[in-house]
Amino acid sequence: MAQKKLALLGCGKMGGALVRGISSVASMQEQVNFLLYDVDVKKASALALEIGDRAALVEEVKQLAIADIYLVACKPQQFDNLAVTLGPSINHEALLISILAGTSVAKIMDTLAISKVVRAMPNTPALIGEGVTALFFTKAIQKNDRQLVWELFKTISNCYIFDKEEELNVITGFSGSGPAYFFEIARILSAEMIKMGIAAEVSREMIKYTMLGAAKLLAQSSESAETLRNNVTSPQGVTYEALEVFKNERSKNLEELFQSAMSAAYKRAGQLAS
Repeated sequence: MAQKKLALLGCGKMGGALVRGISSVASMQEQVNFLLYDVDVKKASALALEIGDRAALVEEVKQLAIADIYLVACKPQQFDNLAVTLGPSINHEALLISILAGTSVAKIMDTLAISKVVRAMPNTPALIGEGVTALFFTKAIQKNDRQLVWELFKTISNCYIFDKEEELNVITGFSGSGPAYFFEIARILSAEMIKMGIAAEVSREMIKYTMLGAAKLLAQSSESAETLRNNVTSPQGVTYEALEVFKNERSKNLEELFQSAMSAAYKRAGQLAS
């Protein structure tokens, strides 16, 4: 197979993570070379130095005309300006992959006059190769290109294909935003431990590894999340008291809810210890 030239348009965290992931896989190294473009030339230059000989810094947009694949990884609000800049130089026969949240394939196709468009929704754990990516392919995408896109994103994530673009809008609030919910829960839990007298560094470490262990257990177990929860929950025990707060305290915000739940758990732990 002839090597593909992949043009990364936007060398921020997610675009950079994908290029690093692809570069780390031997089979991909034989298939893909990179053209790196960003309005902030320093970002593109730094990434090019990191990737090495297989990456070329692009400072003039006309150089992007030779690309076989475009990976649009700029911020969604930058897309219109990028389209104006890129438009005269785009290879209209190329494959375009967009990771822009909330930007439909119809808009991309109309704006850039390109038919082979893939919409991808990765999440931030892709930065460490542990992400989840949802993929939607337009009808113009052939089987070999579908396979290539799958292989590209498999370097940083578990991949799932959706037949309807609207489904990506559904999953955005789950897999896309999901890590933020975990981070917020971790922040709240560690803050509550600190309030109860546990050292800040110990609190943060314990919550971090509690969540890491629970995530690994969920990923590796054949049991459902509900069953795993029940395995931790003794009737009338500490976990039970906290979960009862989650079920019944509907008027509180998330932080207040966890504060009440941790207080209930602490109270019950004291009762059981006496």
